Amino acid sequence: MAHSLRFTYEGTNSLNYNNGYVKWSPAFQQSSRLYIIHNTATNRPYYIGTTKNLKGRFDPRADVCRELGFASANSMNGVTAIRVQMSMMVHGNRNYQNKTPGDNGMVGPFDAEHLLIRTFVSQKNQAIRNMHKAVSRFTNPTPRTLNVVFVNNIGGGNAQHVPNNFSIPAQTRY
Repeated sequence: MAHSLRFTYEGTNSLNYNNGYVKWSPAFQQSSRLYIIHNTATNRPYYIGTTKNLKGRFDPRADVCRELGFASANSMNGVTAIRVQMSMMVHGNRNYQNKTPGDNGMVGPFDAEHLLIRTFVSQKNQAIRNMHKAVSRFTNPTPRTLNVVFVNNIGGGNAQHVPNNFSIPAQTRY
């Protein structure tokens, strides 16, 4: 029997200028998620990560924008291009149902963050800012095939960036 990992797109947050403050819209919740930062103003437009607390990870980043002087409508030009897509990942094995990776990227024996990074690099030839996991290969550490499924346009909501579903044979590098 194969393992299955499903990446499900849940929503997009963006930085906005509002009444003298830089804020995320919609506001982040205190939840564990895999996330994709998409910034079209850079030559490496994607950063993929995981966190135990989205609100704790991203609210301070909005504060930094304000502290650096990006607190007026005129200074927000580059900042408003930043989007954060959130994903919940569910492992197909009943032992890992509804599990999301914490700060280390792991769901059961799988490094979900590393797998999504390698998928963006391998399938979509996308430039990723977190280089270590982009250049090192993901390995399926189990004796079973790993089926990877993408739901609801994870990766930007643009079909050009949506990975195809695929499988990784047991104990194979991807």
